[in-house]
Amino acid sequence: MSLSNYELYLQRSSLALPMAIAFLIFGLIGAPITLMLLRSTLKLFKKPTGPHMTICLGILIFDFTTACIFIVMGLSYIIDGEALPLSKWYCNFNDLIYVGGTFLSIWYVGLMSFERGLQIIHGISLSKKVWIIVMLAELLFFLVINIICFAYDNVRLVHLGIYCMAAPEKTFGKVILYSYFILSCASVLVTIYSYIGIAIMLRKRALDLYYSLNIDRETALKRANRTIIKVLVLLLSYLVLNGLETINVVIEIITELNRSPLSDFISNCLLNLNPIFNSILLIQLHDSVKASLVETYPLLSKISYVTEFTERNTA
Repeated sequence: MSLSNYELYLQRSSLALPMAIAFLIFGLIGAPITLMLLRSTLKLFKKPTGPHMTICLGILIFDFTTACIFIVMGLSYIIDGEALPLSKWYCNFNDLIYVGGTFLSIWYVGLMSFERGLQIIHGISLSKKVWIIVMLAELLFFLVINIICFAYDNVRLVHLGIYCMAAPEKTFGKVILYSYFILSCASVLVTIYSYIGIAIMLRKRALDLYYSLNIDRETALKRANRTIIKVLVLLLSYLVLNGLETINVVIEIITELNRSPLSDFISNCLLNLNPIFNSILLIQLHDSVKASLVETYPLLSKISYVTEFTERNTA
């Protein structure tokens, strides 16, 4: 494996160094943000919390871990680019933590969207135990298939030359790619359904308030539309950040070949924004997360005040 990986390293793309620098930058930005949010969110668990907060915590743990790995990957390549291709365990570890953490975060965001959709759209609330079981099942499934992949030596350096991933031409590598594809597509579809459904419900509730409480129609709809636009922008951002990776996986499954370095570079840059985007997502969709963040870091309350003041005066 080391020789094969080293040959791939010698033939690596010229985009490898820019990718390493991008990893370092995204990590240095994402790690502090996710750590701050993780620290403030943990305070909410001093009291009983709903299942959505448990899923949020899972997302933050994976995002913080992944952001830290960004820093390690960037520095590792800049200091000694040969360390990854010459070390089998490091290659496997890189695949497990970087690729695994990225996809688990995407799946958990889909799970959070599904939980919110059931609650807001259909009024269905499942117990926290159910969601924890689903989260653990996804994690266990991921660990099992990857450990098998490691055992059969089905992980290799990608053509970009800076990280390792399951080889699409190998048996268990293909199983992993199919698994990633199915779960990622399910997450995307669930997220689209949930966010659009939530937007429709917000519009409906605004009209209900207008008819039942005689609230000014324009005011009610303007407030609802502002929230709806925010929800749809978050949805569009989620699709943009994760869409290219799904396309790349489909191409790898069909062709059984690694993606092109350019496509991989663009996809990774988009995926590496996920820890930052997910933090914004959690703050925007969960008032308790936002309140705890401001309480933990009072300086942020001034920024929050300016934002809310601007929104009120532009409404």
